[in-house]
Amino acid sequence: MSVSDGVTITFDQASINAAMRQIEAHLSGKLLEVERLCHKYALIVQGKAKRNLDRDPRRIDKGTLRQSIHWRKNDGIEFDVYTALEYAAFVHFGTGLYGTNPAGGHRQTPWVYYDAARQRFVLTRGMKPNPFMLNAINEVKDDFFRDLLALFRDANNG
Repeated sequence: MSVSDGVTITFDQASINAAMRQIEAHLSGKLLEVERLCHKYALIVQGKAKRNLDRDPRRIDKGTLRQSIHWRKNDGIEFDVYTALEYAAFVHFGTGLYGTNPAGGHRQTPWVYYDAARQRFVLTRGMKPNPFMLNAINEVKDDFFRDLLALFRDANNG
């Protein structure tokens, strides 16, 4: 991703780890501000992920999934936005013919199952993905890095 001032940021773990070491070494006085910024964006991503469940393809019952999306603080300035529901991955990546999970394992043929609520057999090709978490991250990453770079500039000027 290219940021407006020409800085290029690579989203791989080694780069993130190196950036974290630089932040801790060069901005020790600003570490609390960086932590607050990360916390702010964890809350924003959490809210957007919940709202993204209302995007197409919509699910009939999404209240349990929406309520399961939380954030937590890890060591240092790291925050997670997550859900512990097992079926969340199926909603996020889709299933069957529509599945997009990078790990694969999607069924490539239609199948039939018995739906007890409707008391009948149902033919399905799978469920289309709603990448609610990934979309939330993508919606805020430019703003996050803009604000993070502003902290760097402030640290260098102050």
